[in-house]
Amino acid sequence: MKERPSQKSDEGGEGFVVAQEMLPCLSLGAAYGTKGGIWGRILLSTPTYLKKGQKLWDEAGSIFQILRFVFKTKGRLILFLDGVVDRSQAEAFRAKTLFLPKSALPALAPEEFYTYALIGCTVVLASGATIGHISDTANFGAGDLLEVATEALPEIRFWLPFREAFVQKVDLKARQISISEESLAFFGPEVFSCTLPS
Repeated sequence: MKERPSQKSDEGGEGFVVAQEMLPCLSLGAAYGTKGGIWGRILLSTPTYLKKGQKLWDEAGSIFQILRFVFKTKGRLILFLDGVVDRSQAEAFRAKTLFLPKSALPALAPEEFYTYALIGCTVVLASGATIGHISDTANFGAGDLLEVATEALPEIRFWLPFREAFVQKVDLKARQISISEESLAFFGPEVFSCTLPS
């Protein structure tokens, strides 16, 4: 197998993603065709960062540059990286996540925010009962999702659609998200019984 083309950043290895304030933007899958194409799933809701020449990083700090891409079904694309020219090189990217710096995202209006800013926020019901906290965010093509780690079952994570019917209020200053009672339908019965007031 040919050596995977990349550049090495000055600061790679464990903790690189956190230290450099990187965001996961693409989850890569199988090779596509014979000319270096790679299936990818978009992880950020606004893929404006996708452009020719954009540099992306892996967890080790290696740098890869976008050559071109072709959108397929919603949330998925075929990605071509500079220097990846055949199927064997493309297969080396299977199951890899690519990141980009937060600074590469477009600036937002004061009242707007990216969903990654919700990670770590406490999740509460309108009654005041605490459900848990946001442990991750994702978008698999049908809208933004919030991953909730619950207090009742911390080892189990639940996906909650980021929609007005379920997420009633976001207070970034207080680092708190209020969700509707209907949202409990997305959680297991153990969580439901532990969080509703008697």
